[in-house]
Amino acid sequence: MEKEITSDNLKKAIRKSIQVYGQQSESICKLEKILNDKDIITNEMFQIFPNNNQIMDTYNILVNFYSENKLYDNEKLTILRELVKLNIKKKEICIIILQEIKKIMKNDDTSICWELCDLLYSLKQGEFITDYIQIATCERLKSSRQMIFLLMGKLKEGCFIPIILNNLNDESVNGHALSALSNYPDEKYDVYFLPFLNDRRKWVKKLAQKRLKK
Repeated sequence: MEKEITSDNLKKAIRKSIQVYGQQSESICKLEKILNDKDIITNEMFQIFPNNNQIMDTYNILVNFYSENKLYDNEKLTILRELVKLNIKKKEICIIILQEIKKIMKNDDTSICWELCDLLYSLKQGEFITDYIQIATCERLKSSRQMIFLLMGKLKEGCFIPIILNNLNDESVNGHALSALSNYPDEKYDVYFLPFLNDRRKWVKKLAQKRLKK
C-alpha cells in the first residue's frame, strides 16, 4: 500500500519549491494542484517515494502536463528539471529536451538554451551523437553550447574531435571545448593546449598547464 502524503508541512514545501523554480503563474499553480491531488511528490521536493510505481506516476503526470499545456520558458525548465531528477526514462527525457532545443535553433530567443544543454549534460545519454554535433556546430547559439562540449568530453566519441578542435578559437565556448579535449589522452592533441597557457581565465589556464606538465 502506498504511503499517503497529506501533511500540511509537505504541502507548504511543494509551494515553496515551485516558487523557487518559477513564477506563481496559472500553469504552475495547476501543476501544484495536480501534485497535491495525486499525493505525488517529485524527487527534488522531498525525495519521498514509497515505491517505484509512484515514481512512474510522477513521470507520467509531469510529461502529460508538459505536452498538454502551453508553458512559459521558466515553467518548462521547472518540469524538465524535475523529470531529470527522477532518474528514470532518460532517453525519453532527452528526446523532449532536444525537441525544445531544435525549436530554439529556428527562433531568435535562445535564453533557456544553456539550461537545456545543461540538462542534457546531466543525463549523459550516448544515443544522440548526431543531435549533439548539430547543437555544437550551431554558432548562433554561442555560449549556450558550453555544456554540450563538456558532454562530448564525457562521452569521448572520436567523431567529436573535429568539432572540438574547430571551436578552440571561439571565445564563447573554447574553454569548454578545451576541457572536452582534455578527456582525449592522445599526445597528438597536446599542441592545442599551448595557446591557453597564458589564458586570462584561471580555470582554462590550469587545464592547459595540467595537460602539458611533464
